[in-house]
Amino acid sequence: MGLTLPQGDYVLQFDARAEQQDQLLITVSKNYPDWGSHLSEEVTITTTEQHYQLTLRMPVNEDNARLYFGLGRFSGRFTIDNISLRPRKEPAD
Repeated sequence: MGLTLPQGDYVLQFDARAEQQDQLLITVSKNYPDWGSHLSEEVTITTTEQHYQLTLRMPVNEDNARLYFGLGRFSGRFTIDNISLRPRKEPAD
């Protein structure tokens, strides 16, 4: 079983760095065939560790979702830590 994510806004936070700067693809998708994506965002990960925070808007209710970090573009070391995904409490702008 994957994540239960009701429709709405979520805050994704994490710390990351990479040996070479590149784009990280973050996707929330179905955790079952057809594995279709509900949302995707790209974030530039730098060579210096930084704290990243994104607001993700879940367009539908999903009872079996997965959070995917697409590291395929990176070569060398990649570090990610302190990952959290929580409902956004205040209204989105």
